[in-house]
Amino acid sequence: MSDVLVYWGDYKKNPAEASGGTCRWHSNARMFAELHAGDRLWMVTSGKNLGCEAEQAGFLVAVCQVREVTPNPGDDPAYPSERYRYRAAAPLATARRKTPRRLPPTP
Repeated sequence: MSDVLVYWGDYKKNPAEASGGTCRWHSNARMFAELHAGDRLWMVTSGKNLGCEAEQAGFLVAVCQVREVTPNPGDDPAYPSERYRYRAAAPLATARRKTPRRLPPTP
């Protein structure tokens, strides 16, 4: 099982797409193709996306356990398959949204 930190750039306009008890994230990042069931995604976003004064700070907003990663079938016009090659799915029960917490600065 792997743990992967993912920057959720469109968190403000798209906090999560829930369909049939499943959260789905679309990405063109190659590492999404290497995810397996049981891997965890640690989702972070910027303070700006949360309306925080510390706009450039990073905040943990969700942790989820991957159920599957598939090629994007292109069934969602907001995420065309030519721009978003992969879709990761996680049961809603594992996609725990967190109260945003500021990550410590890196040395």
